[in-house]
Amino acid sequence: MSYYEITENILSSIDEIVYVRDLQKNIIFMNRKAEEITGLSAVESINARKCYDVFSSAGNCRDSCPVDSIIQNQCASDNFFEVVLKSSQGSLKHYKTSASPLVLEGRICGSIVLMRDIDDLKEYEKTYVETIKELKEEISKRKLLEITLSESEEYYRTMFEYTGTAIIVIEEDKTVSMVNREMERLSGYSPREVIGKPWDQLFIHPEDVKKMQKYHDERRQGKNAPTQYEFRIIDKLGVVKKILYTINLVPETNKSIGSLLDISELKKMEMHLRESEEKYRLLIENIEDGYYEVDLEGNLLFCNEALVKIYGGRGKIIGINYKHYTDRENAKLIYKAYNKVFNSGKAEKGFSLNITREDGTIRIVEVSISLIRDGSGVPKGFRGIVRDITERRQAEDRLKYLSMHDVMTGLYNRTYFEEEMSRISRGRFSPVTMICCDVDGLKLVNDTFGHKKGDELLESVAEILKGPFRASDVVARTGGDEFSIILPQTDEKAARRICDRIKQSLKKYNRESSSLPISLSIGMATGNITKKTSCNYLYKQADNDMYRHKMKSRVASQNTLVNSIIETLSGKDLLSRGHAERIYNIACRLAQAANLSPRDLEDIRLLSRYHDIGKAGISDRILFKPGPLNKKEWAEMKLHSEIGFRLARSTPDLSYIAEWILSHHEWWNGRGYPRGLRGYQIPLLSRLFFIMEAYDAMTTDKPYRKAMSHGEAVRELERCSGIQFDPELTRLFIETMSKLVKVKKESPAAENKNRKSQKLKG
Repeated sequence: MSYYEITENILSSIDEIVYVRDLQKNIIFMNRKAEEITGLSAVESINARKCYDVFSSAGNCRDSCPVDSIIQNQCASDNFFEVVLKSSQGSLKHYKTSASPLVLEGRICGSIVLMRDIDDLKEYEKTYVETIKELKEEISKRKLLEITLSESEEYYRTMFEYTGTAIIVIEEDKTVSMVNREMERLSGYSPREVIGKPWDQLFIHPEDVKKMQKYHDERRQGKNAPTQYEFRIIDKLGVVKKILYTINLVPETNKSIGSLLDISELKKMEMHLRESEEKYRLLIENIEDGYYEVDLEGNLLFCNEALVKIYGGRGKIIGINYKHYTDRENAKLIYKAYNKVFNSGKAEKGFSLNITREDGTIRIVEVSISLIRDGSGVPKGFRGIVRDITERRQAEDRLKYLSMHDVMTGLYNRTYFEEEMSRISRGRFSPVTMICCDVDGLKLVNDTFGHKKGDELLESVAEILKGPFRASDVVARTGGDEFSIILPQTDEKAARRICDRIKQSLKKYNRESSSLPISLSIGMATGNITKKTSCNYLYKQADNDMYRHKMKSRVASQNTLVNSIIETLSGKDLLSRGHAERIYNIACRLAQAANLSPRDLEDIRLLSRYHDIGKAGISDRILFKPGPLNKKEWAEMKLHSEIGFRLARSTPDLSYIAEWILSHHEWWNGRGYPRGLRGYQIPLLSRLFFIMEAYDAMTTDKPYRKAMSHGEAVRELERCSGIQFDPELTRLFIETMSKLVKVKKESPAAENKNRKSQKLKG
């Protein structure tokens, strides 16, 4: 096949219009694509029609022809221009047109015109502007059609070289036989550098070679190999370019002809578009606020998962109208907001309303609304953000409540109380009575049983005080253990009846409750509000009255509380009289050896009775645990010495043994508790009591073990002497107790001997 025939086949195969005209604009050649588009055959057109008659354009091509401008070098930049042609079917099609002079024997005798269909590219540009979802439409497949070339080899060669598409011809043995100038520009390699060389060893990206070899072999084996696909080339400068490759076999040959379109920029745009779309999608899906789009009727078109959760939907909620989730009043609010946005075109932000979820619960949401417009700017719906502010609104309400109320008791707080005093002082509420109450012994309860118990006591007081008062009265907790009441329009007689009801309620509580007894010191003052007599003045008078009552009953109320604690411990068998008597008996036997006075013996009797009074503040779970205590439990148990110390010190009858109670678990070597005292730093009676208590505990039966013998107990005392116990007192104790035990053993034998001698005498 001659070079002329090859060129003729190539130009007849490409999916582009090619025609040649002479200097009088007569058609002297047109390919089959030109026949197909115009509906005119080459026979009827060549040398018979003008180019502007054959190719009907939207412009005035007869008088102002772009081809003439290019041939006459009047073109401003390049040899390309766009035209719109009317096809034989009547449709308008866009073509990118290139023109070059036809030179024969050194003179210009006409023009070669190539028109590439760019309708798809135009459609892609239009789609790119309108939506971010549709990135590109499939580039129309080019058909390689075999068309019989009728003109000279030089015509076709010129057209092949000056076409705006990069073209490559590959022989059956995979070598390159032809490339045009556009291919040279695209790759950077001259024809001399590529012709005759295997195409798969040239500029193809290494990662794409296997794919292209596979398609090449399948195409020659008659398999369904793709005629259009993407791959990458590496140009002479090392730049990687993405290519859309259209390839097919030349009819009646094993040669392949391919066109290469650089789509690198399009791919970058596609990537950026995809990234932008992904960011938008991730943003919508991951925000905690709900996002929605509705039509003009308020029917849901799109939403994110957050909105489904806010509405409490269990399934799909697309298509549901906003009225489904609102009552009539809130639906009116939404309609009004939609109407305002529609008419003004301005977004509405931050208005709140109530919605009803699927489970019937009410949620408070904050909504923003803005218009959605179509491509022509006509409103077609609304979009916005829905934020669930239920917890925020509840927190605001809670803060408002807390600003006026005491958290623990639910009564009004001091701030509100003082505001009410100012309000009542300005109004007509006379006579006004102020009542002040103070909880007796609260510090002792906190120190002994912990603040939790003290808080429970305060809550009980609050419940008692809520009973006798009217809605117009102000009952407030104004201090740690102080409660104050404002009684508008209440005279002294009525106020005293109220105070009596408070006292009756206290008695009833103490009689019926198994908890600690409550004692209140109550004071009151009544007067008419004048410029000289304000609520604040009456409050001070009531406070002074309360403190007078408190000073009178202080000792009695404290003793009552301590006696209640002692009764509680006795009921739990934690203050065993048997244990106390045994220790006292031991102390009596030790009195002479240890130089103990009668007063010391009485102190020991009292210490043995109340040394564990601090266990009132220890949890029953720890006190009565059947197994060994863990580290945390043991640390709590060791607090009973300090608790007992505080209890004893607050009670006149026990205050002088408080120090001994605090020290009765201190060790001689300083490793005891609670203060880590050592040696003679520990009070004498505490050291002695420690030894006697240990001996009694070892020689007494326990639920979990049998009592030790005297000898076993002595050996344990000797082992711990100088560690836990005072060594000198331990020696005196062992000597004294050993003599007593020996006397007890000998007494029965001597009695038996006397009885036998009396029988002999008789």
